[in-house]
Amino acid sequence: MCQFISFFHNPKTSKIVVSDLSSHFRTEEKLKLDNHWREGHYLPNGTISARVLDIDDETEQECIETVKSQFPSFAGFFNWCMQETNQMQKYKEDLFLDGLASIKGLILPKIICGDLSLCGLTNAKGLILPNSIGGSLFLNGLTSIKGLILPNSIGRSLFLNGLTSIKGLILPKTINASLYLNGLTSTKGLTLPKTIGGSLSLDGLINAKGLIFPKSISGSLYLNGLINAKGLILPKTIGGSLSLDGLTNTKGLILPKTIGGSLFLNRLISTKGLILSNSIGGSLFLSSFITFTEIKTLQIKYKNFTIQ
Repeated sequence: MCQFISFFHNPKTSKIVVSDLSSHFRTEEKLKLDNHWREGHYLPNGTISARVLDIDDETEQECIETVKSQFPSFAGFFNWCMQETNQMQKYKEDLFLDGLASIKGLILPKIICGDLSLCGLTNAKGLILPNSIGGSLFLNGLTSIKGLILPNSIGRSLFLNGLTSIKGLILPKTINASLYLNGLTSTKGLTLPKTIGGSLSLDGLINAKGLIFPKSISGSLYLNGLINAKGLILPKTIGGSLSLDGLTNTKGLILPKTIGGSLFLNRLISTKGLILSNSIGGSLFLSSFITFTEIKTLQIKYKNFTIQ
């Protein structure tokens, strides 16, 4: 697979052609290009390459300057490519634009069937996201939600790990896969989706005050930043694992009735007061501070899972 965006250029005529934006091979095959055409790339960070052969009169640098004179910015080239390949309405593959530091002038397709990654953006100024994203949406570089309007539909996961505050952001009602908000240190303004089909990761939270979970999380739940369980009301069912590696004691901890995966409590200094779930599908991971006697007591009381 070639780098995005892949194109062909003709050093003699300065013409540029595109078809499959991620594959020179498929472009060459589809357009039936002859031996006058050379490979090139225009990357989201603005880097241009335009290969030439020894038989060409033009140098690579001259060809790069020619491309840049036609398309001074990646945004302009991207928009032209979408029009040329008839993908302004619907883009059928993944779209990775991580090197893009500014969205200015760039028009995204209205529907993206695969993933969309814009991790180079630190703010959402001018960002108009597609109405629908079939895969996952990666916006880990954003440090502010100002101007951010999320799509009505995200087919898989949502990554917003750079945000420290989410106040004012409206999350989709349903996320079919996972939600990652590891930068959040507070639950202020956080309203979680009613349905999360995968995992939920909130490792940056240091307290659970005001945190309301969906009744059920199909995947795993990561809350490794919590230093105590005060105010923590966990879902009744967690389909995957539950990770609470920041807790040093069990005070106020009420575990779900069912945990489909493993339970991680690697910083507990004592199991005093620990009431485990009725069912744990995986293992129980405890710290080295837990005594042999405590482990034996748990093994006698709870026989349906392994203690690590």
